[in-house]
Parts: sequence; structure tokens; C-alpha cells
Amino acid sequence: MEIFPTIEALLHYSNAHLMLDELDFIYARNKILDLLHLKDYEEYEINYEEAESMTNPNDLLNALANFAIVNGVTTQENAPDIKRKIMDCVIKRPGEMADLFGSASMAKGFDFLLDYGIKSGYIQPINKKWEAKATKGKIEVAYTGCSCECAGSPKKAYPKCKKCTETMGFGADLLKRAVPIELNKERLFLFFKNRPIMQNQGKLVSEYHHPLVIDEAALNKMFDFVNLMPNYSIAAMAGMHESYNITNRPTPFSKAPDLAKFKSKEYPYIGITTVDWYLGAVRLISSNREKLTEYAMRLKSKWQAVDSGNDVAVSLRKVDANYCLEVLCLTDKKVSAEFSNFGDLSCVCNLLGVFRIGQKDELLLEQVARFVSKEEKFSPAKLDGDLAKHSDFVNRVIVAAGTGKFTALEASLEVKDEINRTLENALISVAAPIDALHGEF
Repeated sequence: MEIFPTIEALLHYSNAHLMLDELDFIYARNKILDLLHLKDYEEYEINYEEAESMTNPNDLLNALANFAIVNGVTTQENAPDIKRKIMDCVIKRPGEMADLFGSASMAKGFDFLLDYGIKSGYIQPINKKWEAKATKGKIEVAYTGCSCECAGSPKKAYPKCKKCTETMGFGADLLKRAVPIELNKERLFLFFKNRPIMQNQGKLVSEYHHPLVIDEAALNKMFDFVNLMPNYSIAAMAGMHESYNITNRPTPFSKAPDLAKFKSKEYPYIGITTVDWYLGAVRLISSNREKLTEYAMRLKSKWQAVDSGNDVAVSLRKVDANYCLEVLCLTDKKVSAEFSNFGDLSCVCNLLGVFRIGQKDELLLEQVARFVSKEEKFSPAKLDGDLAKHSDFVNRVIVAAGTGKFTALEASLEVKDEINRTLENALISVAAPIDALHGEF
């Protein structure tokens, strides 16, 4: 049968890249056969070098999924599910991954976990991403095939939320491998995002389902992390499950220039500047983590004294021998309805100027581009169903386009420009002046 060489190639790929032991070939092969409803098997000679030279298993998995669809084992809609189940037959269990991670240095452990996620097909590349150069903060936008786990979801007994480690083994998280890491004498779990919007983007989540409060304990975990991984930054905001976002590349916010420089009599060795960003923000630089923590908590208390609905988000990274701790001042203001098309800024990545657009919205935006290019005739009656929530956005695009003639490429750029303006205005709509903090400078 033609599918047998594909199964054999996957086994050898997994042996070369995912540490599948040859003694486990028969077990893994039989599990795959069972998933494909096959009752026999004939071993074929394959091009071993070709299988081992692959950088990801996508072509092999696509062939196996197509076989399953043609033979009535699954449907086109459920093809991603069977691909995950097949891959789960040939990769390491979470406990094995934790042992391998723990046996290496921290830096090599990170590289191993990231590489394994890519080679297993769990971490997918960012296919569409751009920098909104016309915006003040040069915000970044990525199309991804999923929604953000920071978004609210119905409460249920198990898993308690999308961030819980209990999600490992469920649905889209079947291939997720989270490993334990100790920060501030507490155990958190590290994993890399399967649909990242930033390079090497990962999460640190508490093993317990409890809310995150930006306090001294949270900051100590963040300081511990950047000491372990000084080429990574870590950011967090209050939420229903304690979690921290990590990446090893700069965010638009971290690249924002200083606005004004200040000096504190009580903390003379802390460099203090406000940041030229949409939200009020203070950038603190010092080599003394205790003093930075103490001062950041003072800023938070002062900001919350202005209004009980106020809070802060924080971002931390190493800059040479110093720490750079940035405090973003948040209010309970909601994003203006006309600019809330692509989220409510519930993710710390949004506050740092990085946004995701999920697959469903991507398809809707492609339809809007067809309206602009006149490939599809627009009428207000079409603003129903899923497109109804984007009615303000669509109308702005249509008005801006006017009666002009646009190619498909020009139409997509018109839509992209309006996405950029919408996301920028979402940040502007929740900003508040931080003059009340000046007494702390």
C-alpha cells in the first residue's frame, strides 16, 4: 500500500529529530496503523537520507491525513486532529521531556525545547506578519491560526482555563510539552507557543489555577528568570491564571524612545524615564533588583491611589549588567467600541505593541479586501453573521476606498492600513495621563 512508506518515513524522521528509539518503532507504527484503521502492514525500503533531512514533518502528516480523509477515517475539518494524534505516537511524553530539559544547562534546555517543538510540528511558523511603519509605535501584527489564550473563555471544571497545564493532551494542545522551572522557590511550567506572534515566544504558567497579581513575589520570579536567561525578556499583567510571556526579541514597546528623564532623591541610583508610548509608562534601570522592586511597588500604589480601577503591567529584561524594568500604567477604561474589532487588549503582548489576528477574522478580512477591489459587490446587507462585529471597520475601509479602482494587492493593503489604524486607536483609547506619578520622581 502506498501509504506504508510514508509511515516508515515518519518513524525514521522521528528517530533522527525527535529521539524516537528504534525499539519503539513497532509500538509507534502499530498505533499509527490503528488510527488509520489499517489491519496489516508491509515494510518498505525508503530514502532514509531524505527523511532525515526534513526540517519538519508537515509533508508526511499531510499525506497521512489525506489518506485518512479519502478512506473515510476522518473529514477535512478534522484533519488537524488526526495529524496531532499521529504525531503524538512518535514524540516524547511530558515526563521524558522534563528529564531531558533538566539534564542540560538552562540555555541549552531552552534551545532543546524550542527545537523539539518545531521538529514535532507543534510550533508553526509565522506566515503573515508586518510592522505598521506608519504608526507611532511601529506596532506589529500577525495572522495566526488560533485565538489568544488570554481571551476570556467559559469557566469549566477541567481544564479550568486555556492557560492551565491541564490542557496538555487536549485537542490543539495534544503536542504541547511543558517542563517545570523553579522561580522564587515556586514551580512554574515553561512551554513555547504553537502559534507565536513573536520570535521564540513562550509562556511561564503556574501549576495552580490562581490569579496573577503584580506584586513583589511576581517581580522576584521575573528577576530570577532574566538571571537564568539574560537574552530573554519577560512581561506580565494581572489575570485569572498566573502566567508570564517570554521572548528573545525586542517588542515595539521596548524599542520606544525615552520621553523625559527624572531623578528620585530616595532612589538616586535608579535611572528613571517616561516612555514615548501610547500608554503611560515608566522605564527604570538599575543593577539593584531589590530597589527596583521596591520602587516599582511604590509606583503601583501611587497609581492605584489615583483610581481604584487602576493597575500596572510590567516588562523586564537585562541590559548589559543592569536590569530594565518597565511599568505600564493601566486603567479600567474599555477599548472604544469602534476600535474593538480585534480584541480588548486583554493580552500583555497587545500592550507591548504586538497583535494577533485569528484565522476566522483573517478570512473575514479577505472578504473585506474583495469588497474594496470590487471582486465582490458590497452592500450593507452583507454585514451579518460573523462580519457584523466588524461593521464599523468595514464601513471605514469602504469609505476610505471610495469609488477608486484597486487591484487585489492594493485592496489588501487598504485593509491592512485600516487594521493598523484600528489597533493603534485601541491603545490610544485606553490611555490616561500619569502626571499623578510625578511626585514619585
